[in-house]
Amino acid sequence: VENAFAEFVNEAQVKEFRKMCQDEGLDAEKTQALLDRYVSTGRIPRNHDLGTVLVEQPSILQRESVLERVKNRLTGFIQAFIDGM
Repeated sequence: VENAFAEFVNEAQVKEFRKMCQDEGLDAEKTQALLDRYVSTGRIPRNHDLGTVLVEQPSILQRESVLERVKNRLTGFIQAFIDGM
């Protein structure tokens, strides 16, 4: 039962990660590196770090709101699949 639950959680994590990257326009490899860094340091990525994982950079006028949205989405992912486990 525990193994089946772990497999389900892993599948859900991969699915949500892919959806988040697609929805927010994030480079999957860079985003995974950012999450790995969070796991090792325990620090939520700063806006500068978040800007580096975007496939396309937003305009100056949109940058702050885009980075805030990405940060909220990434924080939710971390709470659900990393800290919550």
